Amino acid sequence: MANTELKSRVTSFAVASAVALLAGVATGGATPAKANSGESRSSCIQANRVSHGYSDSMKFTNVCGTPVFIIYCGDTPSGAPSCQGGRHSNYFTHSLNVRPGMTASAALRQGGDIRWGACDGTIGFGNDGYFTDSPDGRYGCLPR
Repeated sequence: MANTELKSRVTSFAVASAVALLAGVATGGATPAKANSGESRSSCIQANRVSHGYSDSMKFTNVCGTPVFIIYCGDTPSGAPSCQGGRHSNYFTHSLNVRPGMTASAALRQGGDIRWGACDGTIGFGNDGYFTDSPDGRYGCLPR
């Protein structure tokens, strides 16, 4: 292999690596949505309430080796009705993606109630068929 050809290949690899690295930085390290197996992952989550004096938060830590999404509802700072579900449900009104080893937080009013579930994979904004829920708070994770 000619020296010039080798330099060209090394340069092309370096440029492609830099572009991939910058793409990850620009998106906050986000990765495309992971395929969801449809399995519950509540056992992967350690949930701890933290009081801030004027408000609370629930800290969700993913202790498993795969991404997990949390669905929840409760006494959030917005004060909007939550955990009520209707004819077409929408019992769970919020969601969070939690990568392996990471922690995500849900803001609550001081002393507020929270109900949550967890599923394998990641979720976008809204449900779009990632889980089902019913007005009594039961949920099921769906494969995608």
